[in-house]
Amino acid sequence: TLTELDSFLLNPGEQLIGRFREKMHVTDELLLFIENRDQQIWMFDHSGELVGIIGGRGRGPEEFTQISGVFVDEKNRIIVTDGRQNLVKIFDLNGELINTFSLFDDEELYISSRDIHVHDDILYLQVAEAEYLAEIHKSRLIARYDLSGTFIDLIGRTDPSIEESNHYLTGHRFTVDDAENILASSLETTFQIQLFSTQDTDYY
Repeated sequence: TLTELDSFLLNPGEQLIGRFREKMHVTDELLLFIENRDQQIWMFDHSGELVGIIGGRGRGPEEFTQISGVFVDEKNRIIVTDGRQNLVKIFDLNGELINTFSLFDDEELYISSRDIHVHDDILYLQVAEAEYLAEIHKSRLIARYDLSGTFIDLIGRTDPSIEESNHYLTGHRFTVDDAENILASSLETTFQIQLFSTQDTDYY
């Protein structure tokens, strides 16, 4: 059973909170929320006090047009993907921009989900091939980049059960077990799960 340890109200000070969406991201020091209206990342400490805001709607160096994913890695870097611009922006916990790089310069690929994962300086994110944009459920690829912006490879494959199914399938989700070096990819409305090694991308 779960035991409630504490509860508190978020205190934004004089800022007007818009709409937070998606999951909360937690570090040892901060709680991070995506504010959808203004395309910002709000950072609160563990007592609920607002300590900083990253971003804003726009195309500037520290702005976003569509925040599609947020992840805080083991080095306390905030990695943000901008799905509309196919950009990755990396910040420290003070909200200072560290690096920016583009995705898919030479590949006909697009970000297809808000799921991202980062470990050992490698970014994992869900993508779809251009040919499947109208049938996003048929694509289940994970792209890997190092955090300098170099494309590494693609993991995944189309499952034959998709073609045989009699109902519409939504996009896939994935999770990475860093300790066991395993990536698990699933389709949301099926019992099928694909397992891959993150060391050699072998399919189990």
